[in-house]
Formats: sequence, structure tokens, C-alpha cells
Amino acid sequence: MKALIERVQRAGWNFDDIERATRTLLWAQRRALEENAKLEADLAIMRAMARAAS
Repeated sequence: MKALIERVQRAGWNFDDIERATRTLLWAQRRALEENAKLEADLAIMRAMARAAS
């Protein structure tokens, strides 16, 4: 992470830009993990229903 911050600073990003981008990435990752968990739960239910119907 430190190397990435150093690279974007060299590219002209200031601390506020880096912090905002980092927060956005963390938020997006959290949302993706939440959505994946919901999808996995839905798939487990559908698989159980399919087994019960067989």
C-alpha cells in the first residue's frame, strides 16, 4: 500500500485525493463482499430447493 501511495503522489495526487480514492475503493469492496454473500445465500437456498424437488 505504501508503494502505491508513493506512486500516486509522484503522479501529482495530493493527500485528500488519495484518501478519497482509498475510501471509495474500500466502500466498493465492502459492498461487493456484501452482495457476494447475498448471492451465495440465494444460491444455497436454490440448490437446497432443487435437491428437495428431486
